Parts: sequence; structure tokens; C-alpha cells
Amino acid sequence: MTFTTSSSRFFLHRYLPFVVIVCSVVCAFTQPAIALPQFSLMTGNRCINCHINAQGAGLRNELGWYSSHDVGLIEPRKVGLGSLYDADKGNSFFEDKLFFGMDLRAQMARSHLSADAERKFFPMQFALYSAYKATDWLTAEFTYSMRGRNRFYPGQQQFMGSLILQPMQELPALRVGHIQPSIGMRYDDHTMLTRTIVGSSPLIPPNYADWGAELSYESLKWLTVNAGVFRATNLSAVEFSDALSGGFSEPLISNPNALSFTARVVLWQRFAEDYVNTYLGGSFFRNQDFSIAQGFVGAGLTDQVSVMAEYTASGKRDRQQTRNFSVEVMYQVMPGLNVYVRGERGTTSNLVTNRSANTIAPQEQYMNQGVIGAQVMVLPFVEVRPEYRIQDADLYRSTRWAMQLHIFY
Repeated sequence: MTFTTSSSRFFLHRYLPFVVIVCSVVCAFTQPAIALPQFSLMTGNRCINCHINAQGAGLRNELGWYSSHDVGLIEPRKVGLGSLYDADKGNSFFEDKLFFGMDLRAQMARSHLSADAERKFFPMQFALYSAYKATDWLTAEFTYSMRGRNRFYPGQQQFMGSLILQPMQELPALRVGHIQPSIGMRYDDHTMLTRTIVGSSPLIPPNYADWGAELSYESLKWLTVNAGVFRATNLSAVEFSDALSGGFSEPLISNPNALSFTARVVLWQRFAEDYVNTYLGGSFFRNQDFSIAQGFVGAGLTDQVSVMAEYTASGKRDRQQTRNFSVEVMYQVMPGLNVYVRGERGTTSNLVTNRSANTIAPQEQYMNQGVIGAQVMVLPFVEVRPEYRIQDADLYRSTRWAMQLHIFY
């Protein structure tokens, strides 16, 4: 199925390479960088500063909750909602022992795969979070995801939960349970190519989790180290295929009982009296003949701008390789309004067997993606995200606009 539009061809072939080059140049001439998602680069906070989970996402702690409490283009009291934003309420109860949170996302969009695709409004995520801090050294946390129940993507999970043990602040924290391994950067946008097998399926599905244990060391402000071992029961449900020929479909991990091993290191530095925030890191995931290697880098000016880039190389030995790159620039127009542009390139190379000719030949697919969007905090904890998306792939070329609604607590 192939379709084109003159506007999409014009933008993709003339301007998308320019966007990618400009973003890359900006990255090259910033301070020696280190990359976490945008808000970390514009605030200087690591993920653990605002979240219960060391890799970010999920339940917010008190700092994470209060940092969003006053961020909105509309003041709640001016529209009769002041009582809902009572600063004394927070998201902790019983003397800061019990925490609650939630994320609700919905999207209005059209598929890129058909010129006649209808615009639809559909739920993307509904997750409930809780955590109980039993002692200073023991915390239990739990996530329930309604989207995981429907299993839109293989490997998605309905629940995550763990025990976090840290006897002393100077020691690593041990997290044991049904969790997502620390792999690369964890974004809130599952359409990013760094976690995608172009022409096939997500590389790391949204809400993916497996049983395992992970050590996280963050006692030094400039260093994060993660190392873990996990089962592969759920990740083995993810399959890769060849969208061009449709000749095969195979699991990423052949043996669901084989153990996965992960390692991740992130360096953090702040310069110019904490005005320049940076990070630099990498991660490695391996399960027998399947591996994922990622490198990421970023820099930001406090309350002004962030630049981040990530490169992902994954592969199943003698069967498939992916090489994906993403770079994004975000600018804070005012508190509550951020605009951004992202350029991405992804390629997947499959070794396709031609039984009649008794030969094995590489079959490569590609995708270029450009995104122009904004994060608009209409009210505290209420975000609207309009985006204009441009895609150029083997099977299609198209432009689409989309709108997301994000309500969180």
C-alpha cells in the first residue's frame, strides 16, 4: 500500500534532512553533554528526584507532585477550581507513608498507513499507582494499567510491582519484582523510533515488565548505575517480521526461560552555577543471541531549552539488525508552554531466506520521521499536546496532525 502527497514529499525530502542536521549541530556545540528526557535537562533534576522509580515514569514523589502543582496557563482559582488544587493535599497520606498517583492519556489521530484512514479518538493509557513506605529502608510500589489489560502490543503488562530495599542512602537500592529493566532513556511517547523495529513492532513495548531484580546506585549526584537480571517471559512475546515480503515472523527471544542481563550508566554534570545541565550515558541488554545497545546525550539551559539525542542498535544474531537515531530540541516559551521539533531515522535489516534459490540476502527497510509539537499545560496536571507528524517509509509517505490529552496526578 503506497500513497504520496506533494506536500509530504516536499517537506520530507527538502526540510527533514535539514531539521536533523540543525539539531545535530546544536548537540555538537553545546557543553559536553549528558541526556535525560527534556524536563530533567531544563531543571537539573534526575528522575529519582521526582519519581519513586529510579528510571522515571510512574508514581511521582512529593517533589514531583509539587513541581507540577503551580504550572498551568490558566490559574485554577480563576475558573472556580481552586479547591481542587489545595497545596496542602499533595499525593501522600498517613505522615508521608502512603502515596497515590495516576496517568490518563487519550489521542485523536489518523493512521499513516492509508490515505483514507478515519480520524479516531482513542485511549492510550490509564494507569493507577501506589506506594507504601514501610520503613526508611523498605518501600513497596504497585502499578495497574488498563491498557496493559487489552494487550494492544505483545509484551504489554497489566501490572508492575516491586519491593525497593535500601538500608543506607550511601548504598545501592535493590528493586525486586515485576518491573521494566533500565534500558536507555524512558520516554512517554511510544512512537519514538529509538524503541521501535521499523517495519515490524515495538522493540520495547509500552508497559513492558518481567520478573527480575535490579541494583541502582545514585548516592553521588553526578552518577547513576543500574545493573539487573530478568526473566524473558514477556519480552519473548515480541516478534519481528518483514513488512515488505511478509516472509517470516519470529520472536526476539527464542527461549522465554533464558535470563536477560542489563547494565546502564549515566553521568550528570551541571555548569555555570547550575545554569547548564547535562548528561551522558549508555545501556546494554543481552539475552542469548539478542541484544540492545543504546547511547544517549543531552544538554539544557535551566528553564529555557533542552537538546537530546539517542542512538539504538539492536539485533538478533544472523537474523536481524536495527539502527535507530533520534534528536530533539525543546524550547520553553513560558512556564506551561514548551515547543519542540524532533528528527528521527530508523533502519531494519533482515536476513531473508530464499529457499528456491537456496540463498540468504539482506532486506532493509527504513523510516524517516519528523515531529513538530507543543506541550501545553492548560491547568496544573492537565496537558494538551498537539503534534504535526511527517513520515517517509518504504511503504508510504504521509503527513498527519494529532492531539493528545494527558491528565495526571
